Amino acid sequence: VGTGTLVAAAAPSAGLLCPTGHISSTAVPVVPAAALTAVFGHLTMVEQHHRHERQETLKEILKASNNAFKAANEASNNALEANINSQKIKADINSQKIKADISKKAIDALSPQKSTD
Repeated sequence: VGTGTLVAAAAPSAGLLCPTGHISSTAVPVVPAAALTAVFGHLTMVEQHHRHERQETLKEILKASNNAFKAANEASNNALEANINSQKIKADINSQKIKADISKKAIDALSPQKSTD
């Protein structure tokens, strides 16, 4: 193979010219190095572009995921706070019921007894 050329693998084909100049049934075509370099350069550029697009997409997904997590966390905190407030209200209601029951018993105890005569 001469300088500046690369041999590209290909299926054997009858009657191809070998890099040494002989006709051979197993020769492979010779592709100029500049052409291969250009193709690989283009593929590299395309891959970098796609990699950048994937990174941007992943950043957007991560940002959306973080926002969803923050919203879920805030909703959870709000529900917890509402539950705590509900428990406080229930405790206040129970306390008021106990006070009312004590007051009723005190009133009953201080009231004159009705005779059953």
